[in-house]
Amino acid sequence: MEDLDAGGIDSFHIDIMEGRYVPNYAMSLNDMRCIRSLTDKPLDVHLMVEHPNNTIEIFINSLRPGDTIYIHPEAEYHPSTTLQKIINAGLIPGIAINPGTSFETVHEMLRIVKSVLVMAVTWQCRANVPTLRRQQD
Repeated sequence: MEDLDAGGIDSFHIDIMEGRYVPNYAMSLNDMRCIRSLTDKPLDVHLMVEHPNNTIEIFINSLRPGDTIYIHPEAEYHPSTTLQKIINAGLIPGIAINPGTSFETVHEMLRIVKSVLVMAVTWQCRANVPTLRRQQD
């Protein structure tokens, strides 16, 4: 962590998987908290969890302004409610878009998110393309 931080990285990307939205397990809330305590760099937290609105507060309470939380719109009944909680907490709201996600599914959410994580592959492979950030006016 110290070497990466000192090497000038912009942020740390953390994949959180709970085994339901995707059948894999990855970093946990405790891993994220540990990383948060070891760096002042922003965290990009990618929640690959089912119904993130049910647990979003525990992630919000462990992060700080400037950190981003990405949710998968397909994982939530009302993703705009979850995104609004992220906004209200002073964090950066983002959505993660799977290769099969239609533009129509996410079009309206693009008005409220500040970051979009475009997945180049599905969960079976971890490679993805860089994050696209909207320029602030």
